[in-house]
Amino acid sequence: MRVPLQEIPQTGRLVAGLLLSGCLAVSAAEESQSIEIVAEASPKAALAVRRTKDGPAIMGTFDRLEDRLVFHPTLPLPTGQHYRFEWREPDGDTHHVEFYVPQANQKRPRVFLRPSRVSFPANALRFYLHFSEPMEQGVFLDRLRLLDAEGREIEGPFRETELWSPDGKRLTVWFHPGRQKQGVNLNEDEGPVLLPNRIYQLVIEGSWRSTAGVSLGDDVRITFTTTEPDHEPPAISSIEMTIPESGSLQPLDVRFPEALDTAMLATALQVRCEKRILPGSGSVNASGTEWSFVPDQPWSAAACHLDIAPNLEDLAGNSFLGPFEVDVQASRDPVGDDTRLPFRPKSVGP
Repeated sequence: MRVPLQEIPQTGRLVAGLLLSGCLAVSAAEESQSIEIVAEASPKAALAVRRTKDGPAIMGTFDRLEDRLVFHPTLPLPTGQHYRFEWREPDGDTHHVEFYVPQANQKRPRVFLRPSRVSFPANALRFYLHFSEPMEQGVFLDRLRLLDAEGREIEGPFRETELWSPDGKRLTVWFHPGRQKQGVNLNEDEGPVLLPNRIYQLVIEGSWRSTAGVSLGDDVRITFTTTEPDHEPPAISSIEMTIPESGSLQPLDVRFPEALDTAMLATALQVRCEKRILPGSGSVNASGTEWSFVPDQPWSAAACHLDIAPNLEDLAGNSFLGPFEVDVQASRDPVGDDTRLPFRPKSVGP
């Protein structure tokens, strides 16, 4: 029988999990170079610790104590490696648990929700989880839960598609689109994932590990609120800018009337002066409501403009091109496609 991978600390003792009708736990003590196992293994069970399922048993001895087994490897187990403890009963019934010994002084990963500190529209499409370390993949549906204000788990809230950034640190999480979009069968049969003006809690399981095998530790709980659904595209006319002074390295600060997709926003804006792209660095705040640009060289007094990618979306998928959900039978005024905002750095008198 297979159980989830357990993490073995470098120091101290840890009860790592429960299994079967009794308790199966694994802990390690660095000073004794031993692995302690609490398992319902009969006195006649054959015991082994291996690197892989079919690999050779690691050399060492077992001490059978009253409430646990202690494995003493002949040589200390190398850190940063996966192992499995197995026991086979005389009737042939075999059980095992996998565990990992992390490298010394490895940092636990941290995780952040983006956008943060904003309310999500009830028809929100997605959000992002940013991790401080590359994370294990293929497990996100088992590591995320969405709870309502009463602590009840919402069934099937996320789309199964798993999309990571190339560095393995940013995960795009989609709310199930079939439930978030109006007129779709799942939306009508099961209801939307989010309801307006409610409180929700995203729970990120502490067992989620980095690719180095170090878990988050405690569960991470992030609370957010919702507003009414948003079906209106963002408006260019509502964008505000703080204009820098010529001859300075002051930032060009751009403020949006609502939270925008933080990942798209990071690459959707460009500054052009005298028709050339101005080299510099842009940054997005945690809420997706502001973008700031600092040029590599001081601002000149030339005419400039801010280019905004028309497909830049808000949290509900509405873009500067138009709303995400379109009623083909309803008449709409065309959405303007001019997504350039002119400005000129302020001249400073002598």
